[in-house]
Amino acid sequence: RWGIGQLEESHVKSGWGPDPDGAYTLRQLGDGTVDDQRYAIAVAGRSDSGGYPQAAVDLSDLVQWWAGSARKGAGLACPR
Repeated sequence: RWGIGQLEESHVKSGWGPDPDGAYTLRQLGDGTVDDQRYAIAVAGRSDSGGYPQAAVDLSDLVQWWAGSARKGAGLACPR
């Protein structure tokens, strides 16, 4: 599991594919729980190398950074 799929109780739709230049752009839409708060999330990225494996690592790192910010109460939640 990578990207949003690393979050608790996550639901994810992922997509990727080689771009015309052969590099991979990865995309994810989904939701997940961080500290008992549910979030909807969308991420996309392309690694410097253009390879799928590194792009998945990069998006995973991005989601982990974001989740850490959410845990610190960085104002990322929308009021209901």
